[in-house]
Amino acid sequence: QRFGNPNMIAVGDLPDSESQARCDAMGCVYRHGTHILAIPILESALLEDCEQVDIIITSFKTSDDCHAPIRIDSEALWHHGAHSITFDSSNTPHITSARERRGMRPWSAGWGR
Repeated sequence: QRFGNPNMIAVGDLPDSESQARCDAMGCVYRHGTHILAIPILESALLEDCEQVDIIITSFKTSDDCHAPIRIDSEALWHHGAHSITFDSSNTPHITSARERRGMRPWSAGWGR
């Protein structure tokens, strides 16, 4: 349970064999192999998720207090556009952004900087 609420899903409640997303009013969590990914919908869930997951995707800005090794937050989305997350055969996550794929073009945000 999250925040002491039995209707909320805590990241630690995901069984090791879980391979589907579980969502509640605070956001969603997903386990892929040994990695846990969180998508907090409410900013109040962000800090708790940051302490327990490997990958966090949020429309909020993460702070230095967020210890998730991979963070895709509002700044990453603003500067690099959409992101894709893939896992190779050894379960290593690989992140690719739209900006990486597209490259720098005169019509791209940040051109010439």
